[in-house]
Amino acid sequence: MMQYLETIAIGVCLAMGTAALVTFIIPVDRITAEIAGRLQPNLLDMGVAIASGIAGAYAYVREDVAKSVSGVAIAVALVPPLCVSGIGLGWWDWHVFSGAMLLFLTNLVGISLSAALTFLVLGFAPLDRARKGLMLSATLMGLIAIPLSVSMWEMASHWQLEQTLSQLHLKIDDQDIVLKDLHVQVHGESTVVQADVLSDRLLSLEELRTLKVQLESHAGDTLELQLTPRVRL
Repeated sequence: MMQYLETIAIGVCLAMGTAALVTFIIPVDRITAEIAGRLQPNLLDMGVAIASGIAGAYAYVREDVAKSVSGVAIAVALVPPLCVSGIGLGWWDWHVFSGAMLLFLTNLVGISLSAALTFLVLGFAPLDRARKGLMLSATLMGLIAIPLSVSMWEMASHWQLEQTLSQLHLKIDDQDIVLKDLHVQVHGESTVVQADVLSDRLLSLEELRTLKVQLESHAGDTLELQLTPRVRL
């Protein structure tokens, strides 16, 4: 067990250290779509990790499947979030580091537990020998499930807010306002709404402030708006 944990720790440090070093060499500090996609894991990611562990373990014991296939599949699940966590460390950005690290731990624990159970069911390990590791993995999964559940609830809330705001029929000074391509994101403590504002003419700053008040009244919360004006001709 200790040798197993030591090997994981060395691999984690090497991957994160390399990614952090790259952030100093390449002066890029913008969160790309690939990075953003690994910052808010939820229970769906745990489900994917469990399925990956089962598939990887089953493929490993099959003689007609190359042993490297399961290893590559697991590496694809573990290395990207670990590298993003290293990037967050290099940027000294807690949001990037913690979000990606949570995804890495979710994949690691989910794959380990489901793979161990699969090997147990297939008769490759006695229960007495595997009990300690299974209990540890199950405990870690239970702890990780707490922030994943919170993230899942937040994702559902943001989706509901997107639906609510997208269906609004807004009017400012007898002018119909339509919101297109609306997306809700959370940056720190701020709820950010990004949308295209379609109107018959460009809105003034005062009209945009009125629009902000209307949206906040429907959302029931303070919003930060990032709007792109579009004019109907």
